[in-house]
Order: sequence, then structure tokens, then C-alpha cells
Amino acid sequence: MKKIKEFMRSPASTTVLFLLAALLLLGSTIGTAYAALTYFSEYYTSRVELNHVGVTLVENGSDLPEGTDDDKAVILEDLLGDDKSVAPGKKYSDKITVKNSGTIDGFFRVVVYRYWVDQETQEKRRDLEPGYIELSVPNLGNGWILDESASTPERLVYYYDKLLVAGDETETLIDGVTISGEITKFVTEDRTTVGDETTGILTTITRTYLYNGVEFRIELEADAVQNHNAQEAIKSAWGTSVTVDGSSLSLAKEG
Repeated sequence: MKKIKEFMRSPASTTVLFLLAALLLLGSTIGTAYAALTYFSEYYTSRVELNHVGVTLVENGSDLPEGTDDDKAVILEDLLGDDKSVAPGKKYSDKITVKNSGTIDGFFRVVVYRYWVDQETQEKRRDLEPGYIELSVPNLGNGWILDESASTPERLVYYYDKLLVAGDETETLIDGVTISGEITKFVTEDRTTVGDETTGILTTITRTYLYNGVEFRIELEADAVQNHNAQEAIKSAWGTSVTVDGSSLSLAKEG
């Protein structure tokens, strides 16, 4: 599928998916896991017109590669280090920004989805807390703003509060991912006692962790609207009321 970067009144957009492998909670540790960021080229929106509003997600200074239908481009392979293990509470660093890869200026939005899936069935685990997939957003309030009214624990909506000139790049949106250590507290114990007064009594304790055998996912959807009539365009495209004052964007006050 050909990469699409040219859009007109409909917002330019693209999506990537963090596919970070299973958390295997065994005893008090987390077993081996594999981390990858899989880039799905088919997620590019096929709305093509004549103006040049372009959106490119950038990881650690490099544009994310375009995969193919048969061979997905994989990055973030070195996120966890050589042992590929996940430690709750440890921040795994990675820098995500957005580039205006078009030829006209625009305002940009990123929607982040975070959720858990069952490792075997690949079905979403709606009973598990998305907030335990913690994202480090270093420039919140200083470049990026969170639309709390449009956000949920699973879906986070961020706006870049400056007009992004063609060819320029935003401040860092995400600079790391942490799996909260709180997940290790969700454990049940099953005690089995065998034996008698003669042979002695043996009690076996089996611990079962709620977050055992699940994968966590983070998806990023980045899109943009052109500068011309941006306030009305954002309302039309994203359903959000904002205030555009020259080269600055802010969320419209309620009431």
C-alpha cells in the first residue's frame, strides 16, 4: 500500500501500534517478554486531495518506517535490553515526536490508545486497568495539552498547542513507558494442606496473578488540519471546540 502524505480539508492522519509482548507474572517476578513497535502501513487513511498537510510520527529522531502488507516494519526491538524482561516500575525510554511532513502549516493532534489483551486469544481484557500502562509525557502543558473531556483511561487525546510549520517537528510527546508496579498486588493465594500428625503437615501456597499472561498495547493516531480556518476545521474534523489565536491553540472554555 502506497504511503499517503497529501491531504486537504480532511485531516491528514497516520497510526502506529506498540506491540509489547506478554507479561508473565510468576511468583514475584515477571517472566521473559519481547518488545516491538509494529508499524502498519495499511492504517494510513486513504483520503487524498490536493493540499499538502502531512503527518509523520518520529521515533528517536528517525521517521517511522513504512511496512508492507506481508512484512511489517518492526522497531523498538532493543527497548528492553538483551534479556527482554519487563520489570514493573522501571521506565523504558523511547522518544516519540510528530513532524509536519507536508508543505503547509497546520495544527496537530495525537490520540493514544492503551489497553491489555489476552496473550492466547488476543482479545481485549476490559477488566484490566489501562492506567497501569504509564506513559511519560514530559512536555504536558508546555507544547502538548491533554483534552480531559475527550479522554478516558484507555483513550488519551493530546493537542499540540503551537502552529507547526511545514518541515518542523514537535516537542517530545512520549519519552518512555512504564508498567506500574501496582499490577503485582493483584494476586490471589490458594492454600493446600496435606499430611497428618504422624507424617507432618505440608501446606502448599499457589499464587495467581491477575496480570499474568497478558500483553499491553499502545496505539498512536496522529492527524492534522491546515492553518486556514483552523478553528472551524478542527471543530468539523475532530468535534472539539478550540480557540486559535494566531499561532497558538487552546481548548475552548466550557460555558
